[in-house]
Amino acid sequence: MAWYCSKECQAKHWPVHKIFCKGRGASAPADDNETLRNTQKALAQSSLGCISSDPYARASSLPRGKDQIIGTSIPAAYWDGEGNASGGHTECAIPAWLKDPILEQPGFPYPIPSPVVPAHRLGPSPGAGIGLFATRDLAAGELIFAERALLIAPHAGVLMTDILRKRRGRTSVQGVELAVDGREDLLRLSLARMTPEKQAAYHALANVHAHATETPLLGVQLTNAIVLPSHVLQEAFPGHPMKDGQSMSGVCEVLSRVNHSCSPNAIVGFHLQSFTYVLTAARAISAGTEITRTYIDHAEPTAERQRALRPSQITSTTCQPLATVSAWMRDPALSDDHLIQESKRFVRLVQEEGMEANARYYGIHLLQLALSYAALGDRERYLEARENMMALGRGHRPMNGGEARWVLTEVPEKQMLWGHRVPMLD
Repeated sequence: MAWYCSKECQAKHWPVHKIFCKGRGASAPADDNETLRNTQKALAQSSLGCISSDPYARASSLPRGKDQIIGTSIPAAYWDGEGNASGGHTECAIPAWLKDPILEQPGFPYPIPSPVVPAHRLGPSPGAGIGLFATRDLAAGELIFAERALLIAPHAGVLMTDILRKRRGRTSVQGVELAVDGREDLLRLSLARMTPEKQAAYHALANVHAHATETPLLGVQLTNAIVLPSHVLQEAFPGHPMKDGQSMSGVCEVLSRVNHSCSPNAIVGFHLQSFTYVLTAARAISAGTEITRTYIDHAEPTAERQRALRPSQITSTTCQPLATVSAWMRDPALSDDHLIQESKRFVRLVQEEGMEANARYYGIHLLQLALSYAALGDRERYLEARENMMALGRGHRPMNGGEARWVLTEVPEKQMLWGHRVPMLD
C-alpha cells in the first residue's frame, strides 16, 4: 500500500493514479498484462512527461526478483530538476540488481568526458545517411566525443531468451509475437519517462525495420543499439556477473549515427563512472574525414574469443606476449630483434588494412613490441611502443587504458622485464 504526503500531492498525480486506485477489498489486476495496459492507458491520458519515481529507491527494497527488469533513471532524475547531474541522464530498463552498484560507485556520477577542443560534426554521408566527421586532426587514442545514452535496455539478442521463456504451451510463431510485443511495450514505457525533446531525438534516428509498423520503437533500437561491453560490468562488479540473456545496449542521440566500416578509425567504449558511451580515435584521423566504428560485437564470451584465436595459435590475449617474450629473453641463439621484426610486420599489415581498432591481434603485437624493448633496455622505443598500446587501450577502456597501464609501467626501469635479455651468442 502506498501513501501520499498530502491531498495536494495526490491531486497532482490523480490522472495517473486513479486508473490503478482500488478500494479496500477490491480485486488485484488479473495478470501482468492488465497492469501493463493500465500503465499505457494512464500515460496516454496524462499530460505528464514521465512516470513518477523515487531517485533514492533501492532495488533491494523492491518486491521483485533481482534478475527482473526495472525502469529507472541513471544518474538520478528529479521532477524539479534541482540536483540533477550535468549532462542529463539515461532512461534504463536494467536488471534490478544492477542499479545499486552503479549508484554506489565512489564519486558517481563523474562529469561527462569532453575534449578540450570540439572535434566532430554531424553531416551527410554518401550512401549512409547522416554520419560523424572530424573537424580537426585527431591522434590515435584521443577522445572525440562522449554522451549519456537516451536509453539503455536489454540488447536485441535477448529477444531469443524471451521467446524460450514465453513459448510454453504456444507455437513458435506465437512465442515470437509475444516476445516482440513485450519488447515494444518495454521500450514504450521507457520512452514515456523521457522528456519530449529526448523522445523526438529517439524517433529521429534511422529505422531499417520501418516495414514492421507495429513495433517502431524496437525497429529503432535494432538499427541503432550500441552494445554495452560485458567486461565493463564484469570488471566493476565481479560479484554480480551478467547472466545469459542480460546483455545490455544503448541508443544514443549522436553516437548511434556513427556509421560502420570494416576498417574503422574509431572505437566506442563505455565509461561506467560517468555512465557515458565514449568515442576514441583508433588511429590518426585527418580533419574532414568521416569517423567510423565497427558494428561487430567484440564483447564475446571467453570461449568464443579463444576459438577465434586458434588459427594463430594464440591462447590468451594477455599472457601470450609475456610468455613469448620471456622465452626469447632466455634463448641466446635468437637475435635481439627476433620478436621485434615479427611484430613490426604484423603491425604494418594491420595498419595497411585499417584494422587498428582490433584489440585482439593488433594489441598482442603492440604489447609484444613494448615488452621486447623493455627487455633490451631501449628506453626511447619502449616509451613510444607503450604510448601506442595505451592509445589502443583508451579506446576499449575509456579514461583508463585497460590492463596495459599495469604491465607497461610509466617509468621504463620499473617494468619487470627491464634489461633482462641475455646476451646473444657470438
